[in-house]
Amino acid sequence: MAGNRLEAMELMQRAKMAIVGSHPEMPLSEIIGQDREAFSGIRMLYASDITGTPLQSMIKSDDPNVAIHNIFCGKGFLAFSDEIERQMHASQAKITYPVRVLLDTNFLTDMPKLLRGEKFGTRESMLATLNCLNENLNKGFDWTFAALENLREVVRAENPWPYQKVMAAKLFDSTATIEEAIEVCAKDPGFNSSSLIADAEEHWDVFLRNPESWKALSRRDVMYCLMLRTMLESWAGASVEQTLRALIEFCLNSFKVLPLKELYFGWKAAQGFSLPESRLKIFDEPALKSPKEKSIKRIGALSWDFFFFRWCETLLSEFKKESFFVPAVTSFDQGLLNALEACPLRAVLINDEAQLIEAIFDDEYDFQLCMNKAITPSLHKIIIDPVRRSKKPNISRYKLSLEINRLESEIRALIKA
Repeated sequence: MAGNRLEAMELMQRAKMAIVGSHPEMPLSEIIGQDREAFSGIRMLYASDITGTPLQSMIKSDDPNVAIHNIFCGKGFLAFSDEIERQMHASQAKITYPVRVLLDTNFLTDMPKLLRGEKFGTRESMLATLNCLNENLNKGFDWTFAALENLREVVRAENPWPYQKVMAAKLFDSTATIEEAIEVCAKDPGFNSSSLIADAEEHWDVFLRNPESWKALSRRDVMYCLMLRTMLESWAGASVEQTLRALIEFCLNSFKVLPLKELYFGWKAAQGFSLPESRLKIFDEPALKSPKEKSIKRIGALSWDFFFFRWCETLLSEFKKESFFVPAVTSFDQGLLNALEACPLRAVLINDEAQLIEAIFDDEYDFQLCMNKAITPSLHKIIIDPVRRSKKPNISRYKLSLEINRLESEIRALIKA
């Protein structure tokens, strides 16, 4: 079994490199043709610069108030699999692109206010967005990302807000229109309906008891751990290459894994410090430029913004065969929107049998170049070890908590200095 997984990982790496080394305007057929064997057994969603189905045509709305954002680059979506290729040779492939819109935490937080008729700055845009979800996307929305961000909050006895957020989403989902949901809420502005309360309690009970929820939270905390370490290295004046090497050593020594997505985001952050004239918007704020009172809180928020991509990877594997889930996001959070702008996705590779998924960013080539420079011969030996690579990540919550505590303490010491 381990051998099959390693073989699948090698093929996916080859497919990834075929994409990374290609020109953005190269036809998808030519990209695949460079190493056709590598794409065997892989399903791929690809953002093309020259053709494909655009997200705008999928959501069927040109209303500028609709706050549904694409997380991919390119002009439109293309898809590939062995079966799609077979169907294309025979006649025409039947590919579907169901859109699922992820509600970010700020959007979900404002839903109870919207239903209660309260006035706030993004009210009209929220109404337009929810109407689009209802009328054009058959309510294809998902609040699991926001729920994960509230997972630790919901266990606090004095905190009813996570329940009210879920009740608002459930009420919208159960009514014909957003206007009907607002009318229902007008009769019960305190969300005292026994059925809504029961639904929200059941949701959180399932979420809290599900080990996969806590595994996902651990993955987010790995992201947070790496971002804390990245900021410490960057504040100390390390170069991009030095920071990336420190992150690689840290991951291998502390967790015995090499989380490439988290390392990619660390690389993006380090670039902002090394090249301040081209600093990405997401890092261009005082609490991230140097140690400040709000630095730890801002690094935590940044980690959630980046974890959004990891969570999309999880959801992308849910659809099978010739159905390719296209994730989008509703958000008024400028931090998350800056993260999407800074890290546009080019492709997603999925191997269902080996349970592998790989998201590929548009500037992955530059990241790979820096990785190659950062990896020393001794690190390379550890990275290619087949025993380590064949094991699925199993990060100790205790070890992760210790590392986070230590890194946060280092930042607090810098703030006080």
